[in-house]
Amino acid sequence: MGRVGGKALLYFEIVSTIALAVGLIVGNVVRPGSGFNVNAASLDARAVSDYAGQAKAQNVTEFLMHIIPTTVTDAFAKGDILQVVFISILLALPCPRGAARQADCGAARIADPGGVSSGQHPDALCPIGAFGAMAFTIGKYGFASLGPLVKLIATFWLTSIFFVLIVLGAICWQRASVL
Repeated sequence: MGRVGGKALLYFEIVSTIALAVGLIVGNVVRPGSGFNVNAASLDARAVSDYAGQAKAQNVTEFLMHIIPTTVTDAFAKGDILQVVFISILLALPCPRGAARQADCGAARIADPGGVSSGQHPDALCPIGAFGAMAFTIGKYGFASLGPLVKLIATFWLTSIFFVLIVLGAICWQRASVL
């Protein structure tokens, strides 16, 4: 097990380094975030300083207690990402693994909170969250902000396809020729 584990770790490190290099090269060549003409001077610096001040004031115990929201909806209403992730993990824990369907996860079903049908899996609400994020971005920066976002998504998908076909394909081809 030690020899196989060592080879697996070495393989993981090498392929991860190649993936990082490919990502850095593509990011520096394509520059998917360019063109998102946001004036840095117009951004609210106080919003960031408030978060930084809160981080300095918390000790480890307060930080860990802050992860637990008072209510499920409070985490989303305040926009506290750490609490939202915590709620997401709690919803996903009872879901069955393996061949069982995720839709049959009884404990993670959402009881009809006004419009969502009873028994619907929380993943069905993801498009609503994506729509809200896009609506905020368009409302704040205009329709021109969609161009760089489309460029970012296209860059991600094309780079992923390149990595799977070229890098992982080369590994599979080399491995098949050894056997």
